[in-house]
Amino acid sequence: MVRVLLFHYFKSQRVFFDSYQRTTLASTKDYLFLSTGEMKVFVYSLEQPNFPLLCQFPTMSKPVRLMCNEKAKCVVTIESSSKRRNSRAGSKAKVCKNARAYFNWFKANPDEAVRTYVAGHSRFQRQEAEVNCRAFLALEIPTQFNVSSISCCPTSGNIAMASEKKVSVFRWNGDLSSDVSETSAASQDLEHFLDIEPSMVVKEVVLADSYLAFRSNLDVQILKFVFTSEGESASSSRSGKSTSSGVALQTRY
Repeated sequence: MVRVLLFHYFKSQRVFFDSYQRTTLASTKDYLFLSTGEMKVFVYSLEQPNFPLLCQFPTMSKPVRLMCNEKAKCVVTIESSSKRRNSRAGSKAKVCKNARAYFNWFKANPDEAVRTYVAGHSRFQRQEAEVNCRAFLALEIPTQFNVSSISCCPTSGNIAMASEKKVSVFRWNGDLSSDVSETSAASQDLEHFLDIEPSMVVKEVVLADSYLAFRSNLDVQILKFVFTSEGESASSSRSGKSTSSGVALQTRY
């Protein structure tokens, strides 16, 4: 027997229009984030009537993927930019895709340039700069590859990024405040945690708690992080289990 469930009877429906050339969008319970090709992100309220525009903030380049990391109170992007390189055949454009995290986006001034720092390398510089500048800043997440997929863990705020051949995991090193207005950009940072080279072409990555999943066009692989002490790591190595920096990886298909 087949039972049909109807899900289109919503309590209410409201529509708003804009004239921007949208590149991507994301939403939380309270906000709608809409990015444009003009390297700006517009933030609308979903709780207030008629979806008023609350604020906007600039990005370093054109966003092609956008998500809100609610635990770390920041907006994480994959951004695309073109770089010209000269060759004998002429000038060619190389497309680069980088990942960034924008803190205190609600305090941004759209007319001011974005102050940028590199994750894991400039926490002291950010603490010094925060005294003399606005709290809005962009955190560069360094990778050695073009980022094609990104995921934020909803409970820890950790981030996983992937190219077709590699997956990198970064974890937050900072205070995770429950209040957006109390989040200090200078106290937030990312540190590189782990690199994985799967035996497949990665199309998408998802990170949730201690589980990391990635898929190709045909397969899905799931890894579980098991944190061990130094003594347990040595014992696991003798028993044949793979360990890296005190982390044992259990694989499931």
